[in-house]
Amino acid sequence: MADRQKYYIIQKKALPSSILKVLEAQELLDNGVVKSISEATERVGISRSVFYKYQHAVKPFYKDEAQRTVTIGLNLLDSPGILSDVLGILATFNFNLLTINQTIPINGIANVTLTLETLNNTKDLEQLIQILEEHQSIKSVRILAGETI
Repeated sequence: MADRQKYYIIQKKALPSSILKVLEAQELLDNGVVKSISEATERVGISRSVFYKYQHAVKPFYKDEAQRTVTIGLNLLDSPGILSDVLGILATFNFNLLTINQTIPINGIANVTLTLETLNNTKDLEQLIQILEEHQSIKSVRILAGETI
């Protein structure tokens, strides 16, 4: 049996600086800020060999995909209007809500699972997660799954 590639979702803060710099160099190239790999690697402070080693092994979660689904798990305080707040935030980011599942609150916390569809005009998923994490009534936010359609 052939070895299958394994993929992981990892938080940015857990990545080594060399990987983050490869991503930064890729972004400079993609946005046309620099014209060559040499210029990009020099600007971010990594060697070209590091760039070439990791350039195809790492990319931002869902960058450049036109349409995809993502499933997010939330733990919300059992308080009126919190779920409505979450849905309002999703609307401002232009996510299409495909499914929503909520448990009965236990010890004042309700578990909510949202499956979202992103479209071409959907704003950044990282920004959405950050805003949800900053909401005082949302106790935790996790990306549970994601796939390109």
